[in-house]
Amino acid sequence: SGASGRNGGQVLPGTAASQRKLIELIGPEDARRVWDCSLEGVQLLHQRIRKYGIDCDWQSGHLHVADKPRQVAELLEWQRELQDDYGYASTRLLAQGELREVLGTARYIHALYDTAAGHLDPLAYTRGLAQAADKAGAIVHEYSPAVDYEAHGATSISLRTTQGVVRCEHLLLAGNALL
Repeated sequence: SGASGRNGGQVLPGTAASQRKLIELIGPEDARRVWDCSLEGVQLLHQRIRKYGIDCDWQSGHLHVADKPRQVAELLEWQRELQDDYGYASTRLLAQGELREVLGTARYIHALYDTAAGHLDPLAYTRGLAQAADKAGAIVHEYSPAVDYEAHGATSISLRTTQGVVRCEHLLLAGNALL
């Protein structure tokens, strides 16, 4: 249910909320931190693909398309905001003619093309990370649902499962988009 391997594998900077909305919610400094963290996440993904030789069918680029003039204005404003406020210069506007050549349809009138974003096979990426972790000596406890955890200081964690207790130094709490 929403696990890696079932999603689209988009790798995009930012969040589902616009930077403008984040500024309203958490203020400009924290919105900037969220943006910077998202960029770091994309960079870490690329570093891990290279470092561990993960074959995950990486495809560079992502299009944010517009089929209405109002949406074109929004794309232009978004591009300006990313460039001027965040120094993000990885986008360019595609007009309908160029976009038609790329997509083979005249449905969309403009698009914002982000060269730093892209797509991958999320299951292949996840499996590649698991193989790298295994080679590094990590122990993956599959089929052991966690029911509770307790931190003991800064470097010790007890994770209770339905089958026993796992002790570790690091714990990753991961959830899907459906939570």
